[in-house]
Amino acid sequence: RSDGLRVAAVSADFDAERYEEILKAYSMMSNEQALSVGKELLRHVSECIVAVSRQCMLMFAADAAHESPADWLRKAQLRDLCRSMDPTHFVDCTAKLYEHLCDFLYRHQFLCRWHEYRMQGAEAEDDKGSARFREILREVQSELVASKRNVWHHISQQV
Repeated sequence: RSDGLRVAAVSADFDAERYEEILKAYSMMSNEQALSVGKELLRHVSECIVAVSRQCMLMFAADAAHESPADWLRKAQLRDLCRSMDPTHFVDCTAKLYEHLCDFLYRHQFLCRWHEYRMQGAEAEDDKGSARFREILREVQSELVASKRNVWHHISQQV
């Protein structure tokens, strides 16, 4: 359940049908089980922003001489990775980092728009089962819209 939501949140190849199936599955759960789909989605986005930023930095960082490469790469903070970077790689690393982080902004905005569009379609559906689905759509859309500034702030912290 959560893995599918994670893929939908961060995949460059958004599959609207699969994402809608996941949201419909959440709508069949009790309110306690589907506590906050929007918050869970945003948690995945945040985790991926950090992971992608770290991976980007690792591509350009040099290993620390006093530790094994595997240990150092596992423990190194972004600050350590920046300090270890060859200054000639700084521009390339920054460009790659911005590219990845802009992709996250684009995906976040895309999800906001998808929810807006899908809510319009869901309003036309009038069966009882779709009421809970509309509630999930509305909740996720509200979380996405409310989180725009937080996502931007989180991304800017990575640069």
